[in-house]
Amino acid sequence: MKLVGFHHATEISAPTGEAWRYTKFALPEEMRPANVAASAHAEITLSGNSFTTRSVPGVTACNWQDFVGPYAADAWAQLPVAENRLALQVVGDVSLQFDVLRSSSGATVGALQFQLAPGARLTLWQECHGDAEGLSVATLQFIVGEGAEVNHAFRSKDQGNSVLTFETQLAARARSTTVGHVRGTGKTRLQAGTILAGTEAEARLATLMQLGGQAHGDLHSVFRHDHADTRAHQLAKNLLDGEAKAIFTGRVHIARHAQRVDARQMNRNLLLSKKAWAVGQPQLEIFADDVKCGHGSSTGQIGDDETFYLLSRGIPADKARALLTRAFVAEVFYQAPGSLRERLEAP
Repeated sequence: MKLVGFHHATEISAPTGEAWRYTKFALPEEMRPANVAASAHAEITLSGNSFTTRSVPGVTACNWQDFVGPYAADAWAQLPVAENRLALQVVGDVSLQFDVLRSSSGATVGALQFQLAPGARLTLWQECHGDAEGLSVATLQFIVGEGAEVNHAFRSKDQGNSVLTFETQLAARARSTTVGHVRGTGKTRLQAGTILAGTEAEARLATLMQLGGQAHGDLHSVFRHDHADTRAHQLAKNLLDGEAKAIFTGRVHIARHAQRVDARQMNRNLLLSKKAWAVGQPQLEIFADDVKCGHGSSTGQIGDDETFYLLSRGIPADKARALLTRAFVAEVFYQAPGSLRERLEAP
């Protein structure tokens, strides 16, 4: 496929390699920039081949800062960085909304980088929308200074193809929390990479893919512990109905000198249909000897014992099923701070 109307015509081939083995895109011969108006509710909008921004106290434009993240070698993650990028510096306590929009007739490609000054705090709500046949390729980077904090939540309702990449670099005593909810009938690829580069850095990632029909969701994550005394917890849940498919591949890498690391990783898949399909691949690469790590993956349907418990108390079968499903979902949303949690739980 050729991108036409961006900074330069770029040939894009279907993604390949072991990391992409479960997700293939059927690409048209060419794709032009999406023609969608900027969101009235967002301070930052990415649409087509351009960013639209509104002035916000504590946020200023700055030079892009290159760093070698976990997806530096991934051509699809790096495409937006080369094509269309915006870098912003954050000081103080800032709350923003960032929208990624596209139409069925076009593509949206871009990369947004936040550089947090020491002690700064960013609360970011992100929405991704797209019609069928379109393409979104968006990369979001956080470079978090010493003692700074990022609280990020995103919701994606996609009908076409999208590749969303999140990369985070944490300095000493920096913290990041990302919570995401993916819905839709298209193909969504999430890539989340975190480098814990300073002592007492802490990262949390919680995602829910709630898919039906023939939707396809693929989450690939990397947590790289490059310093001692760091913590990272991940929860990846998939709620699947119809013929939906979900893939989870998560890798935790702990360097030899990164002692006293606490790393946990869990993948849970709930199948509401006999034709739904899930793959869970948690992975640990541990080179240090003083660590506390755990990982796991489970796939199943709503349990008979739990259902019987509710039925025995007079709850109808359909309501019992809804309550058990809601409990499964709520654990993910609970990971987000209060204001962001309310937006994730909204219809």
